Amino acid sequence: MSAPVTFRKTAETRHLAIAAARYLALGWTQRRIAVELHLNEPYVARLIAAAESWGYVSRLPTMLRHQINAEDWEAVQERYFRDLTFTPVLAGEVPAGIHFEALAVPGDYVTFLRGAADQIAHRLRHTGLLGTMWGRTVFLIAQHIQVLSDTLNRDLLRRIECIPLCGDPIFLMNQRRLEYSASWLAATLQKALAPNFRGSFPCLHGVPAYVSRAVRAASTGGRPAWRQLFEELPGYEMIFSSRSRLIAHVDSIITGAGIVVPGLETLEHATGDLIEERLQQEKDLTKEKLDQIIWGDIGGWLLEKPGLKPADKKLVDDLNRGWTGATLEHLSWVAKAAVPGQRVGVILVARGTPKAELILEIVRRGLVNTLLIDEELARCLKTMVQPAGRPGPKLGR
Repeated sequence: MSAPVTFRKTAETRHLAIAAARYLALGWTQRRIAVELHLNEPYVARLIAAAESWGYVSRLPTMLRHQINAEDWEAVQERYFRDLTFTPVLAGEVPAGIHFEALAVPGDYVTFLRGAADQIAHRLRHTGLLGTMWGRTVFLIAQHIQVLSDTLNRDLLRRIECIPLCGDPIFLMNQRRLEYSASWLAATLQKALAPNFRGSFPCLHGVPAYVSRAVRAASTGGRPAWRQLFEELPGYEMIFSSRSRLIAHVDSIITGAGIVVPGLETLEHATGDLIEERLQQEKDLTKEKLDQIIWGDIGGWLLEKPGLKPADKKLVDDLNRGWTGATLEHLSWVAKAAVPGQRVGVILVARGTPKAELILEIVRRGLVNTLLIDEELARCLKTMVQPAGRPGPKLGR
């Protein structure tokens, strides 16, 4: 196909321009886009220029989703990006009544983070109260949302309020990583999504994410003194303890998921920070033992493996009892209350095939509404749930 002298904004050219813009936002070169769309490079260059002039993409490049009508977006998704929609693969694993969608976000680590940030920012348009859990992937996504800030739909985001839902991992604070906290994440997202919001900001800085069994055992009185101390802090009281506690009004949560990595750790493959916090505080607890009894954590809450001995079940319960942030009950309630286009629910971002069993357990428990994963993890999950010989949706290119 040769490039026309001028572009008419027909459905076909709109869809091609949106597709080319999205590939560009994923880090593709114009040559690769041309091959994928069966076009020549000059025509693709014209499509990208048209996409910019029509407000579909910024020069970052970032997709300006709010500038694209829903019908065009869905048409492009169906025609060019259908293989990235992972919902049908896992739909049979989701409990009845839970709204659920899953997307495989393509690209290397940086491209994955940027793509996940774009997906999250777009979904938060109708959010009223957003809760953040600590996680390094969520931390990096928050930074990418900062970069995207000027491309977002300010009108639909202006009422969003962001609050932390867990305290600080003390071992990270001791490494002078003071920004590694859910409170920092909430403040950062607030500035990026709705910088003009002037409501109060309940902060959990200074509240440890976890209190060890030894400290709890030393607590005396009817109600544990350590818990009462936190409940008297203004931020903790506003979120978890007061009569009008904010946790009861949260309609969206952004979280990651952590696992135990018994062997050699790397930057992308390491024990989750909220699991490591337990290991740092519980001197008699080893990675090997913990790996035997839990799948991992979602937002700091440990998910136990089935068939545990009573002593091991008690250990998991004790390790969760010292958690000071949002509980499994809170996550479950937010997930059950999710409504498409109204309440986002729980957004979970995960990367890496070692997390496959944990992610599948989270899906089966109905604890996630929007799952954003990388392509390798998506393929791994597919092999776990797709019966042999039964065709399923294609992933990857």
